[in-house]
Amino acid sequence: MRNTILVLSVLAALTVFQESFSNEKDKLQYPLVVKRGEVVYPNNRRRDASGGIVEILTMVDKQGKPFSPMILRSTNKYFDKAALNAIEGYVFEPATYGASPVESFYELRLRFVISKEKGAVTEDFSRYYRRALDVLNSDDVDLKQVDANMRRMRSSKGLSTYALAYYYLIAARRAAAARDDIGTIEASKMLLLFEDYLEDASKILDQKTKASIRQSFIVSLAKTQRYSEALEVYADLKSDGAMIPEPIEQLIANIRSHLEADAASVIDVVISESHPAIEEIFEKSFTILDVTGELTAFNLRCNKKFHSMTYQPDAEYQIPSAWGRCRIEFLGEEGTSLKLAQY
Repeated sequence: MRNTILVLSVLAALTVFQESFSNEKDKLQYPLVVKRGEVVYPNNRRRDASGGIVEILTMVDKQGKPFSPMILRSTNKYFDKAALNAIEGYVFEPATYGASPVESFYELRLRFVISKEKGAVTEDFSRYYRRALDVLNSDDVDLKQVDANMRRMRSSKGLSTYALAYYYLIAARRAAAARDDIGTIEASKMLLLFEDYLEDASKILDQKTKASIRQSFIVSLAKTQRYSEALEVYADLKSDGAMIPEPIEQLIANIRSHLEADAASVIDVVISESHPAIEEIFEKSFTILDVTGELTAFNLRCNKKFHSMTYQPDAEYQIPSAWGRCRIEFLGEEGTSLKLAQY
């Protein structure tokens, strides 16, 4: 028999908390940056002269101070520490709900730039890129050849922002060829990091390419039951003014019907160094099933609350609606796998 856990220790406090927000609908104001921290290029990477982008999700307390930052995505792990150091220097105007400050989250991207990197792609990188592309465009795709050329691309000296964008374009194509939904999701997220940072993004991420990436992204998110993310990507696709194929429209209609019916969904999660084990919570009740490895705890990163919990097997969890939109971050040993069931 499962134990139902309300993710708040004092029921009376929850009642007051919910009532205080019940008359303030749609009045959440997210944190605003007052002062930016200094982004310092790591000294030990200057000889390599590579560029990079790090995307961070940080919580912001009621005084506007960032806390519990985490790396969402990073083009190079060597920049992660410098990015987290930069977050410590940020100052925010805290989020408010009605007239009251609340804890909330804030996403930001930090870019590490090589001087004079405009459009820079080395000759070696270009050669391996063309080889990988030729294999992907062939009738019989040899994934081992693609992987070998991707490793050579990645090990090239002086990887500029442009080179990294080309690399993840190949990664997205490779995942699609392998019918790897998780790979498609991760490559798409990485590739779309670059659309705001390339001075002439149309050379790499033109409207047709971005639309194709987002369509594949939506399909993979739906197949892995990441429904709320699929709806967000669909909204981005529409805001770009892209023509949306009928199968994608039908898929979105099916997702909405599923969510309206309050049907359960199950997401496979793996704790990995290569990408964070963090998922959207789109229902208010969930349980964690089939844990293989060691899951120690999880954090709930909500737009009105931050909460940490120790993992308890066979427990059902309920999130107070007053906490707003939430993401769950799983903490444990590398390689631990689990299923997140929402209902």
